[in-house]
Amino acid sequence: MKVADAVLVSIGDSDRASDWHARLARLLPERLVLRDGAAYPAEDIGFAVVWKQSAELFGLLPNLRGILSIGAGIDAILADHNVPQHVEIVRMVDPALTLGMREYVLLHVLRCHRRQGELNALQRARDWSPLVTPIASERRVGVMGLGMIGADVARHLAVVGFDVAGWKRTPATVDLIKVFAGEDSLPSFLARTQILVSLLPATPATRGMLGRRLFNLLPRGAFVINAGRGECLVEKDLLASLDEG
Repeated sequence: MKVADAVLVSIGDSDRASDWHARLARLLPERLVLRDGAAYPAEDIGFAVVWKQSAELFGLLPNLRGILSIGAGIDAILADHNVPQHVEIVRMVDPALTLGMREYVLLHVLRCHRRQGELNALQRARDWSPLVTPIASERRVGVMGLGMIGADVARHLAVVGFDVAGWKRTPATVDLIKVFAGEDSLPSFLARTQILVSLLPATPATRGMLGRRLFNLLPRGAFVINAGRGECLVEKDLLASLDEG
């Protein structure tokens, strides 16, 4: 039997799909590279490059051997019961993705730290009263989730001058920051956190983790920035906590 070596690109965003198809066609000229929606013999497909793929896709590929997620997370793939256990799954490790998240978090931490929302409101009201903010070293930031992106974000927040700590489920060492590990350390981590940044993945253990119990352990007036998976956040609990200060 012929070894399945064709590559299927199945990406929800059509512009990105066309770009990936064109690039793979140049990189793998000796192989058949197929784009989602084109006619293809399913038994020839050995590899799939995916993002927001259709729910039934993996069940239609009997000879699938490998899956590449073009995102950093693979939770949507792991949740698909059509993926055979023997199929290898690879996630994207992209310096540009890490840089983009670093910039995003730095932007919003600085907005919270410098009280930018309040300044904007004063400006609209033509009120030029000064707002006093502490220097970065007096502002305690906590980062939940210290994977490749989370650790990078935490280090760069520390370089800016913030007093940064991180939390993850297992012990780890990250340059420039103190790491809290395990469930038992979570209350201590949250109690010292004035700006909380979540970069948690979506797993059975983290779904709904950003909820009332966690928010009640933060100092009154703390900020929450969820840059991780949305499934980790209980929105009604967040809204209630905001209403309560």
